[in-house]
Amino acid sequence: MGGERLIGFLLVEDEEGVKNKLMNNVSWSEHGFGPVLGAGNGREALALLEHHPIEIMVTDIQMPVMNGIELIKKIKKREYRMKIIVISGYAEFEYARESINLAVSEYLLKPFATKRLLGVALRLQEEIRKERAEEHELQTLRQQITNNLSALKEKFLTDLLHRKVATTEIGSKLRFFGLAEYEDRNYQVVVMERHAEQGNSVSAEDKYVSTLQFFRQAERLLAAAVYPSLLLNYDHHQLVAIFFDPDQDPGEDLRQYLEEYLQKLNLYFNLPFTFGMSNCYRGLQDLSVAYREAEV
Repeated sequence: MGGERLIGFLLVEDEEGVKNKLMNNVSWSEHGFGPVLGAGNGREALALLEHHPIEIMVTDIQMPVMNGIELIKKIKKREYRMKIIVISGYAEFEYARESINLAVSEYLLKPFATKRLLGVALRLQEEIRKERAEEHELQTLRQQITNNLSALKEKFLTDLLHRKVATTEIGSKLRFFGLAEYEDRNYQVVVMERHAEQGNSVSAEDKYVSTLQFFRQAERLLAAAVYPSLLLNYDHHQLVAIFFDPDQDPGEDLRQYLEEYLQKLNLYFNLPFTFGMSNCYRGLQDLSVAYREAEV
């Protein structure tokens, strides 16, 4: 079967002769089913479901101990994910109608040939494989988002700087990136520039490494700050920092803090740094305005 995972199959039928015929007249394993199990009533079926992965269940309606309708209801309550095929006789029409209300996948009327059941099971098998493929693709996409979350967050902040995010979308995107705490707080934008020495020619690779060093060192220094902040690696010579609650402590002065901060960067890189600072704003819909102020 091309290495594909087998589809668990369970037949629930109290008539032993019917059960044996349906299980043995076809080589279910050769058609990609496994494990292939049988039960004589709903209670036995539930016991098997606790220990075996079943994705297609065929159940009679009229059975002792626990009938098919009761079994299906318990399966739905326990949130087992499977396709269900109901089999019944002419006299069980009302039960059949109730099973349809329980969203079963197929209904077969007795008597029927085993090949008829196989055909239905193969169709459901194909549905399951398509669903598996879609789930796998979705998981892959989710993993890609998780792996690239940092880059996506930086793009979102960059788009905010350039007013490329609709005001109505800002709140939901802040929540998506785990930044909801910054949605409604005072802030100031600070643009920090690193000035390279004149005539200093560096390769593109060295420039990229230097940019990362600039960002990492700035990030480490900001981690010790009294101000909550977001740091954006905007350009190879420019960092953009958003400082929140800049007026939270009358004894602290953001400008004085930044001057001390830049002195540490000067010492680390042995290059001159300057900064520009915006006025105080509230609401990140004005981030682009604050950025333009700080950049001047």
